[in-house]
Amino acid sequence: MALASGTRVGIYEVTAKIGEGGMGEVYQARDTTLDRDVALKVLPEAFTADPDRLARFQREAKVLASLNHPNIGGIYGLESSGDAQALVLELIEGPTLADRIAKGPIPVDETLAIAKQIAEALEAAHEQGIIHRDLKPANVKVKADGTVKVLDFGLAKAVTSDAASGSATTSATMSLTASATQMGMVVGTAAYMAPEQAKGTPVDKRADIWSFGVVLLEMLSGQRLFTGETASETLAAVMMKEPDWDRLFTDLPVHVSTLVRSCLEKDPRERLRDIGDVRFAMKGVFGPSVDRLTEQAGPVPFASRPAQLLIAALGLVAVALGLFGWLGQPAPPAVGLTRASISLPPGHALSGGPEITRDGQRVAFVSSDGNGQPRIYTRRLDESELSELDGTEEARQIFFSPDGRWIAFYARGGFFKVRVDAGEPVRLADASTSEGGYWLDDGTILFTPAWNSGLFRIDEDGGEPEPFLIPDRTSSYAITWPSVLPGGREMLFSRWSGSAQAVMRLDLTDMTESVVVPGHWRRSRFVSSGHIVFAGDGGDILALPNEQGAASTLTPEPVLENVDGGGIDGYARMAVSDNGTLVYSPLDLSKSSLVVVDQSGGLEPVDVPLGTYEQLSLSPGGRRVAIMSNFELFIHDLDRGSRIPLVPELTQDGDQQRPVWSVDGTRVIFASNHDGSWRLYSKAASGAGEVEPLLDGRFDLYPTAALADGTIFYEENNDISSDLWYLPPGGAPEPWLTTAAEERQARPSPSERTMAYVTEVSARLEVSIQSIDRSSDPVLVSTAGGTSPQWSPSGDHLYFRNGHRMMVTEVSTEPVLQATVPRVVFEGGWELSDLTVFQERWDLLPDNRFLMVNHEPEAVPTKINVIFNWLDELRDRVPVP
Repeated sequence: MALASGTRVGIYEVTAKIGEGGMGEVYQARDTTLDRDVALKVLPEAFTADPDRLARFQREAKVLASLNHPNIGGIYGLESSGDAQALVLELIEGPTLADRIAKGPIPVDETLAIAKQIAEALEAAHEQGIIHRDLKPANVKVKADGTVKVLDFGLAKAVTSDAASGSATTSATMSLTASATQMGMVVGTAAYMAPEQAKGTPVDKRADIWSFGVVLLEMLSGQRLFTGETASETLAAVMMKEPDWDRLFTDLPVHVSTLVRSCLEKDPRERLRDIGDVRFAMKGVFGPSVDRLTEQAGPVPFASRPAQLLIAALGLVAVALGLFGWLGQPAPPAVGLTRASISLPPGHALSGGPEITRDGQRVAFVSSDGNGQPRIYTRRLDESELSELDGTEEARQIFFSPDGRWIAFYARGGFFKVRVDAGEPVRLADASTSEGGYWLDDGTILFTPAWNSGLFRIDEDGGEPEPFLIPDRTSSYAITWPSVLPGGREMLFSRWSGSAQAVMRLDLTDMTESVVVPGHWRRSRFVSSGHIVFAGDGGDILALPNEQGAASTLTPEPVLENVDGGGIDGYARMAVSDNGTLVYSPLDLSKSSLVVVDQSGGLEPVDVPLGTYEQLSLSPGGRRVAIMSNFELFIHDLDRGSRIPLVPELTQDGDQQRPVWSVDGTRVIFASNHDGSWRLYSKAASGAGEVEPLLDGRFDLYPTAALADGTIFYEENNDISSDLWYLPPGGAPEPWLTTAAEERQARPSPSERTMAYVTEVSARLEVSIQSIDRSSDPVLVSTAGGTSPQWSPSGDHLYFRNGHRMMVTEVSTEPVLQATVPRVVFEGGWELSDLTVFQERWDLLPDNRFLMVNHEPEAVPTKINVIFNWLDELRDRVPVP
């Protein structure tokens, strides 16, 4: 939230903006009561929108405010004004230590004076059970008078003061660490982290000891120590490289070498436990005290004996991390395969990506905390800062430009691009759906304006889209997931025919096609090891050698398991950089079940086997439930626990989804694509009899509800948006609500007088109500996002989802149609809710309880796995001739 100069936040008047980052925007302000200048760090809106997280942060901020020390940037308090929530901080003038180091080596006497103050700041924090976890030169300021201030304890972690076990508690973790500021691989910056941080394991104050040594060494050398071309080289060296201790300790006394090895042990259990011990170690190397040395020493050249001893004692950090270059030693051998992970904060769920730049430096993904629309987040792998990209609400299926500076994405009926560093998104074209895309080296982009439109090509600066590859409608009905091979002569894509998605190769010189591998495969990609990788059913990633004309005769080999296939859109959430860094979202949807949730949020399990439950719809009496699992429909009897397939005769020819019951409970209406596109059908709920075709059309159709007279309401996904139509019995289709915006999920009230539905309002999906004959004006029910409306049996309450919240409003029709302000019924992530509209993962029972899909922890996409140097493993598993 940008604040203009003169804006008041409580008693503070903003005077200027002085910076921004993942933790929010920073402003200089004037305390109008005490007449002093302060810094205001305005917290991100996505963070402050969650009352629980904000309350938890406020409690923990009090802990950090207790750090009253002359070498720690002070926290004066918390202030709020309207929607703005800000930390009030001490305003500290002067350059950062990073600015000083950028100018060259810092003299030893000055280095030691700075290091002493840093150590004292850390010691004061550690004594109160708080660790920094992101100590680096950019988080240290040096004032004109030489006073040092350690900043940004917003990445700190409160731990118990009793460190005997060396473990950290989770009850007092600074909220910004695990939320808007840090969806990172680990908390901290790769160049300064301890080995246990690089592994993503819990850390304690000994991690600060490691970081302290790296900072000290950078002050003496004047160089950024960790300058590997990729994050993998840095992280792998931190975790895996062991220095040659015998060679390094040749000139050191035994007691000093023992002390240093204790300080730099990779295993934190063997490392010195207190920063005071490090100060003692410095005394042992330099003489009686650091203070005396600082007082007695004049300017000392970098290569002087004290500096050499300091490098020998504390420069082992650089050796331990494999950075020999600046010391004149040979470079370490190439590091091997390394695994890490990016953990999303509690309440967040991945809904798009991950993607990675070609050079492997930056990742991007779409995530929502359940309280707002999904947005794009991005960060470099070698840094801790995470950026939320403004204006990317409802983003889907993102991909990078060749240089990694832009991200293309679909959202809100359009196709956009946005810079990774700043700026508003640029709308390039209309797009009603999102079926992948590719940014070509020549400055044009391939994208899909509509589900079955085929591929179009547009200039990266906009313009009129031109057809590029269009399905012929006879042998296929959709073309998706383009991926251009290096050199730009060939392209991979998926061709849909019925339920099959064959991986195809297109020769771009003459536009001839050939089958790479037939069957049901998704999202093929070329990787620089000479392989083609693609997603299969069941969460597997498979690979084939990239051999022109021969791949279709080979058997795809699985190379990765339990990868999120993206649910109903079939979007395999994985990407590989040119240098072999793999990022993917692990997910096992087979670990799902059903639960009944009461009005207070109490949970009662339903006796069903673990399975893949993606959509459900309760029969009118609430005794049976229609379930979509792996695009097959089943009818499950909740009383007997029995289950029958609804349309096994269609399973081999296509997929089925979106089941809706007739009002009398005798039939189930559903969508199937067994003839090429999604059309409406029905069948007896007993499974007996024939499938009845209901409606064919030019666009994809999905049922949403049925009336007592047999009228069926459905969504029509056209080339621009989704509209609501209805089909009267024996009649022709009629439009109910058709606008340029999205309209979905029509739900008639039990009296069939009022319709609830989801519509797009100011680029956000909201729940509205209107008389079913549309004689009244629409009434907006939700105001902060809403999907999946369901009426209570009495019809006077309307429930809907807002992220992980179950909301309810009271509806009345007299004297006019109106609804009360929605209130929260309960919160819980039992069903994967990211404000998408394709998945119906809950329904209302006759007793006003809720039947919901319950995903086991491993079934919720809450982290991104990273494998560095994955191509070596890929070559071993699938050799390239």
